[in-house]
Amino acid sequence: MAATIYQRKRCFSCGCLYKDDKDIANYVQAASKKFGDDRSDPRSVMESHCLKETGDRYFYRTADPDLGTSFLFISQTQWQKVLLALYGVLVLIDSTYNTTNHRNQYLFFVAVRTRFHYMPVAQFLVEHQDERTISEALSMLVEWNPGFCPKFVVSDFAEAIHNAARLSFGDPQILLCSFHREGLAQLAEEK
Repeated sequence: MAATIYQRKRCFSCGCLYKDDKDIANYVQAASKKFGDDRSDPRSVMESHCLKETGDRYFYRTADPDLGTSFLFISQTQWQKVLLALYGVLVLIDSTYNTTNHRNQYLFFVAVRTRFHYMPVAQFLVEHQDERTISEALSMLVEWNPGFCPKFVVSDFAEAIHNAARLSFGDPQILLCSFHREGLAQLAEEK
């Protein structure tokens, strides 16, 4: 068995082995045994153990072309929910770019500015970076946090994020993050 492990593909950037469907099924089965549950569906394992024991929120949906739905995973821990309630007037929404070798997987973070630094208050993984998908995830965040309606959203130039924020949060003021604002200032100085 050890010989077959080394024959599998390795990640170019970090050298770890790529996970296949069998690996994921084994992880789910091991978690089910650990918690005394014989279910093999990842969604049921999350719902039965994570939600009941900790109050953390998760939503998981696989892509189904027949139904016209795309992959979506969103999570928020109880502690993130508390931070959002305390500091949720201004939120930062950003996604990672070119950080994974898997095509069509985009990780988004929703963060707030605390007294000392920015902290993530939710994260979601999507298959498409379009307005509809981002809006669906943000609307779920609003549903999980009654009364959450930020007045300011800080983001980059992504129109999909801007439009999704307007659909989900009413009409917040959209601000350009300082990283991109400073980049624009440098470009203007060079010209």
